[in-house]
Amino acid sequence: MQASRSILERTGNEQAWRAWRTQALIAAGRVDEAVADLPEGHRDAAPDLVVGLTLMAKAERSGDFEEALVYADRLHQEAHEPRLLLRACQLLAEKEKWPEVASRIPFLEHVGTAETLRLAAGAAWNTHDPGLCLRVVERSHAAFP
Repeated sequence: MQASRSILERTGNEQAWRAWRTQALIAAGRVDEAVADLPEGHRDAAPDLVVGLTLMAKAERSGDFEEALVYADRLHQEAHEPRLLLRACQLLAEKEKWPEVASRIPFLEHVGTAETLRLAAGAAWNTHDPGLCLRVVERSHAAFP
């Protein structure tokens, strides 16, 4: 991988090399190295999926999703990139952190797949809001033909 770095840098593709390296580090379980490689000022820079993936891997390891969620929300709002926020909702549901998922029900409904609508209804139910759960189910009929 290191050999490809100089080739990519010469052709102006440093971003691609960083993305590949970060994903390889995360896949190898070397999350701390991926976090250490985050660009200086990443919180203030334009949102970037690779930074988000790194923060999500860190959250999965630590169980603290706050920074990753804020970044995922920002990535979706500013860059119209929903994948990280979808992954965050799935992970939070697996950990039964229902209030965090419930606060993203409008997003889940907007995505509108059977899976996201199940998450939305489950979040409403598990936050003891049966009225919202029923509304989600009633609005979801098109995803369940």
